[in-house]
Amino acid sequence: LAFVFAVAKSFGVYHRLKTEVIHPTLDQWLNGAEAPELRAAVDQIFQFVQDTNLHSLGLLGLLITAFAAIRMLTAVEHAFNDLWAVRRPRNLLQKVIQYLSVLVVVPGVVLLATTASTAVRNHGLVDFLHANSTLGPAAVQGIALCTVWGAFTFLYASLPNVQVPRSAAILG
Repeated sequence: LAFVFAVAKSFGVYHRLKTEVIHPTLDQWLNGAEAPELRAAVDQIFQFVQDTNLHSLGLLGLLITAFAAIRMLTAVEHAFNDLWAVRRPRNLLQKVIQYLSVLVVVPGVVLLATTASTAVRNHGLVDFLHANSTLGPAAVQGIALCTVWGAFTFLYASLPNVQVPRSAAILG
């Protein structure tokens, strides 16, 4: 998630993402009156992300982030390999290719699904869908759910060092 925020900030869409997607979702999930401490903590995290100067992090920050991501994906790959009884690990080139694809595809797909799910809650969009389409908000929610399901299917199929049967990857 931090990687997605950093990429969004570098492309100049962080503010729009925060105001149009994240805050409406938080307002729906975390009512400020019910959990003010939790909302304050979330706001403090976003303030930290906002105040972070990506240029000052430089190469060291990139290397630390990449190292953490690689360690996490290695642990997940080992868990999947244990699950499928795989004894032979990937070589370094295969790991780099697989891990980069996972780090680029999965956060983007999850962000897309979250955006679609949040957009359905926009009353203007709901009115537009009802007036101009046979697809309703429930269909868009279903598409968002299938998108996240597809991201997990991609993870289940690509991380183990074995050819995972499609049905097993789809069912998780």
